[in-house]
Amino acid sequence: MIQKIKTLQLLFAGGIDGKQALFDFIIQFDAQFDSKGIETAEKFAPIISNLKDKREKLVGCLDLLMYYPALLFGASEESRINLIEYIKAWEQLYHAFCVNEPTMRQISAGGTSFIARALLLLDTLYVKTPKEWKGILLPLHPIHLWRYYEVFKTLPNKKTTLSDEDKKALSNVLTQLPQVLSFIVANSILTGTTEDRVLPCSGSIEMLSTFENKTNRYLGNDGSGIYRRNTDKMGGLCSLYQK
Repeated sequence: MIQKIKTLQLLFAGGIDGKQALFDFIIQFDAQFDSKGIETAEKFAPIISNLKDKREKLVGCLDLLMYYPALLFGASEESRINLIEYIKAWEQLYHAFCVNEPTMRQISAGGTSFIARALLLLDTLYVKTPKEWKGILLPLHPIHLWRYYEVFKTLPNKKTTLSDEDKKALSNVLTQLPQVLSFIVANSILTGTTEDRVLPCSGSIEMLSTFENKTNRYLGNDGSGIYRRNTDKMGGLCSLYQK
């Protein structure tokens, strides 16, 4: 089972080694790469350090990020750059894990499988209702922000060629960008069983995509209060993520 402490980092509880932050556990593989002389491995420590740094910059403008992301990234060049660097930092982490995964499995197959599943749970709030699991992407989820990344990474180069009509149309589109993630999975780390729960996208709350089982999505609003309370607390809590 995963516990959350005030640092909002995932901890192992009754898992690989009792209690350890997920990123700290991942970084430990760097020492194993060195001891085995694996020169092709991509070190996790600098990648994770960079990711934390880029994340902290976005946390400072979390309110705008959650409610007015198009305004934030369109009006502030610094925020636009922070967005691009943040998504690229996640890309580097995912790429490093893919490159290192075969070697990591030789070192610890169980630990590697746990990391793969745990990474997919980050920045997603899951709620277990009496009948079903539900989920919502949090404002700093890389897939939630990826749609803005795809627009704003190239937009500055095209501003001078846009007509007033194009700019108006673009402004309208930016507030209605579709969510690209069609489902999430409440995997065994959460459920405590061998069964994975696939949760299709079912709508949104405060611009954050929600997910729940199709057969259960209209049966009630159980759990929605928890979503709202936790998203309201997000601004205060995210600042503790890096501490």
